Amino acid sequence: MMLAMVSMSANAAIYIVGDAPLGKGWDPSQGIEMNDNADGTYTYVTTITGAAYFCFADGLDSDWNVFNSTYRFSPSTGSDQTVNVGEWTTTQRQISGAYKFIGTGSEYTVTFDLNEMKFKIDGYVAPITEDVYSVAGSDLGLFGTTWDPSNTDNDMTFDDDLNLYTWSKEHVLLSAGDFQFKVVANHSWDIAYPASNYVQTVGVKGYYDVLITFDAATKTVNCSIILIEEVPDLGSHTYTVAGNNEALFGTTWSETNTDNDMTLADGLYRFYRKSVDLTAGELLFKVVQDHNWSVAYPSENYSYNIAENGNYTVTITFNEETKEVNCEAQLNEPTDDFYVVAGAPAALFGEEWNPAAEANIMSESDSGVYHWSKQGVQLEPCNIEFKVVKNGNWDTCWPESNYLINIADAGVYDVFIEFNSETNTVEATVNKVQGETHYTGDVYILGEVNDNGGWFPNVGAKMDKNANYTYSLNIHTAGENDGFSYFGFTKLLSENDSDNGGWDDIASSRFGAISEGDFWVTDEMLDQTLSLTSSNYQAFKIPAGEWILQLSVDNMTLVISDARGDVNRDARVNIDDVTSLIDILLKGTEANPEADCDKDGKVNIDDVTSLIDRLLKGTWND
Repeated sequence: MMLAMVSMSANAAIYIVGDAPLGKGWDPSQGIEMNDNADGTYTYVTTITGAAYFCFADGLDSDWNVFNSTYRFSPSTGSDQTVNVGEWTTTQRQISGAYKFIGTGSEYTVTFDLNEMKFKIDGYVAPITEDVYSVAGSDLGLFGTTWDPSNTDNDMTFDDDLNLYTWSKEHVLLSAGDFQFKVVANHSWDIAYPASNYVQTVGVKGYYDVLITFDAATKTVNCSIILIEEVPDLGSHTYTVAGNNEALFGTTWSETNTDNDMTLADGLYRFYRKSVDLTAGELLFKVVQDHNWSVAYPSENYSYNIAENGNYTVTITFNEETKEVNCEAQLNEPTDDFYVVAGAPAALFGEEWNPAAEANIMSESDSGVYHWSKQGVQLEPCNIEFKVVKNGNWDTCWPESNYLINIADAGVYDVFIEFNSETNTVEATVNKVQGETHYTGDVYILGEVNDNGGWFPNVGAKMDKNANYTYSLNIHTAGENDGFSYFGFTKLLSENDSDNGGWDDIASSRFGAISEGDFWVTDEMLDQTLSLTSSNYQAFKIPAGEWILQLSVDNMTLVISDARGDVNRDARVNIDDVTSLIDILLKGTEANPEADCDKDGKVNIDDVTSLIDRLLKGTWND
C-alpha cells in the first residue's frame, strides 16, 4: 500500500543523502537534489572514487527521527546493501540501512524511478583492449633475453598488407642447430602459440635476417630465415672489443662483456653495430683475447676520431695472424652539438661533475648562445665550480680552469650561466634572493586534486603548516586526464575565476616543477627531493592514487610519497598507523583507502603485516 502511495506522488523532489559525492555527508538536512526529468525519473551525475554509502529521500529534516520515519528510502532489510553498476535495485520506505557503491574514479549516472520505486547506477565499463603479441624464445642473441614473455622489445607489429602480426631482426648471428620460440599474448604464458614450441633449424653458423609472423585469426605461427653471410667456426680464441664509449659498447672498458665478442668470417674477426648514436670526440678501444687484459691489441689504445655528432654504422676488424686492428665509422645521419653544465655542489647541479646529466643540458636562446639556470636553490657557504662540456664528453670543455664562484653566506640563490659557442666564453651570475629567514605564509595546491574541480585561480587546497617551516598535505588524485592528474602551487588565491583575470592576480605567487613541459612523476621519483621554481614553472603530472606531499618553500623542494599506510592521515607513516589499522580491524568499521597497504583491494590483517614490514625496512617516511 505504501508503494502505491509513493508512486502516485507527482513532481516530488528526490534527494541523495550520504557520503560525498553521493551526498553532502550524513546530515539529513543536507541532501543533494537530483534532476527532475518530468517523467517520474530523476538523475544525478558525478565522479565516484572508492566506497560511498547513501540512501534516498523525498524530503529533508535536521531531526533524524523525523527524516527516517517520514522521508527515507533504504534497503528492505534495514541493513547495508551493496549495489553493482548497471543493475536496477528496488527500494522502499525504511528507517535504517544504506546502499554501498564502489567507484573506480570514473563518471557515473544515478537514475531513480519514483513510479517503480527502483534505482540504478550506470557508468564505468572496462575498456576493450586489443591483445599484444610478442615473441619469447631460446636464443639470447636473437631475442635479447631467453624465454621472457615480458620483454617489450620483442612485441610484434600488425602489418595491414599481410593481415599478420610480424617481428623481424636483421643481421643477427645464429649458430648451427635449432632455436625455439612461442608467440605470447599480453606478455603472459597463459596464452601462447603454438602449443608445442616452434622449432627453427639453422643450417650453418652465420648472419641471418629473421622474420616471424603470426595469424591471430588462425593462430598460425611461421618463421623464415635468410642467410646473409656465413661465419666459419674457426679460431681457438675469443676476441672482444672493450672501449671508452658506453653508447657503442654498452659498457666501458669491459673485457668480459660477451655482447662485444667478435665473429670470424673470411679470416677476419669483426665487431659490427648497424645504428648507434655517437657524439663527436675520440673513440678509444682494444681487442681483448679470451676476456683477459693480459693479451690485448694494439699495445696502445686504438684511437678513432668521431668528427661530428650523429648516427653511425661502426665496423671494427681484427686480423689474428697480423694482429692488425681497423675501425670504420660510417655516418648515417648527423645530429646537432649540445652543451652541458657539469660541476659542484650537488645542491645546485643535482649530480656532481656529470658531463652527460640531462637536467643540465643548456638551451639555445640565440644563434650560438646557450643558457642554463636554476632558481630558488638553497646553498650553504661553498665554492661553485663548473665547466661547460661539449656533447657530454670531457674532451672539449670550457673554461680551461674551472669557473669559480664563492658563496659566502647561506641563503636561497638564483644562478644563471651563459655560454657563447662562437667565442667559447662562459659567463655566470648569482643573485641572493633570500637569506636565512623562513616563509610562514599560506600555500595552496592548484589543479586536479582533492575534488577541487579543476584549474581555477580562486580554488585551491590549503596545505598544513609544520613546526619546521615546511608544509604537508595528503591528497588524492582521480586521474581525470587519461589516468593522470595535474597540480601546482601558489602562495595566494584570487578572488576572481579564470574568466575574470584571476590568473594575472596570482602570477607572481605561483610555483611548480622545473621542466620544459609537464613534469611526469614516476615511481623512481617517489620519496626523492624534487626541485621547484617560481620561474618557467610547469605542472606536476601524477597517476590516480593517494599521496603525501611535503613541501619546503624556503628550499623550493618537494617530496611526494605514496600515502598507503598513512591510516590516520596525519601526513606521515609510523607506528601510530599500525595501531590505528589494528583498531579499525577490531571494530569492523570502514577503513580509508590508505589502509589498503598492499593495494589488493581489501583491508585485512595482511595490510598490518605489509605496513610493519615497510616500516622495519625504512622505505616509508616518518
